[in-house]
Amino acid sequence: MFDRNGHGKKSNVGPLLKEPQNLSQVNTPGCGGNYGRSEVRCAATRTSSGRNPPIAGTAPFRYASRMNSSPRISARVVGLYIGQVSQPWPDKPASAIAKQPADSPQKLGWKGFEKDAQADLKVHGGREKAVHHYAADHYASWRSELGPVAEDFEPGRFGENIATIGITEADLCIGDVLRLGTAVVEVSQGRQPCWKLNAHTGVGKMAALFQETGRTGWYYRVLEPGTVGIGDTIERMECPNPGWTVERVTGARLGATLDRDAASALARLPRLSPGWAEAFARKASRQEREDTSARLEGPGPT
Repeated sequence: MFDRNGHGKKSNVGPLLKEPQNLSQVNTPGCGGNYGRSEVRCAATRTSSGRNPPIAGTAPFRYASRMNSSPRISARVVGLYIGQVSQPWPDKPASAIAKQPADSPQKLGWKGFEKDAQADLKVHGGREKAVHHYAADHYASWRSELGPVAEDFEPGRFGENIATIGITEADLCIGDVLRLGTAVVEVSQGRQPCWKLNAHTGVGKMAALFQETGRTGWYYRVLEPGTVGIGDTIERMECPNPGWTVERVTGARLGATLDRDAASALARLPRLSPGWAEAFARKASRQEREDTSARLEGPGPT
């Protein structure tokens, strides 16, 4: 169990992955089809243990990766959240992380829900991060691991736009196309947790714990605007990058070091957001540790 600052003995969040394999062994071919079709095919490569192969050159993740074995994935939207920019912390930048439950279906446009806002458009929102999806499945783990400080942790607590039960980072791949209500969205990247999670939740190392466990959530770009409401279905219709789960790619992006060949391959991953593709290209061009202290710990007083 963790204390308020995220320190202490961690509960079991899964065994370490096996030693990295050669990247060529996991370079699986694309699959899927037009997102208007009802039938989707998706093949995937597995290790002998049935797990998704780790990416070469990455530090061992502290969570286990499982293959998105079913091409058909669907769930119901159990939470829908929108928020406006506010100044919740003295002497620190503004934020819109404090989302509130939406009491009616919401219009989803190219850059997100019409009634939602983001404070810093350099790192939030825009076409590539129009919607943040967080698995409601994770909240029970957070409450169990963090104890009393997390008693009020429930869907919407982490600034997400939508919450579901039954879909996690291990199930969806970068580039997956899904029907969300009447809209169509595409998985663009995982979430890079920042210090605002610490301030918002009152847990001093919440952002680091997000990163460490891989329970980060993910972003969608909007392919077709539409309307989304509580109880609507979200269903995968296309899987062009089988095996390249949100869990794997986010783990590689957030890791301190990454093998240059692996980084180069990820920089060319189809449908990955340009920002992350550029970040992997930078990792491929230089072998050094990325300094994440400012993102995870936050700025000083403004």
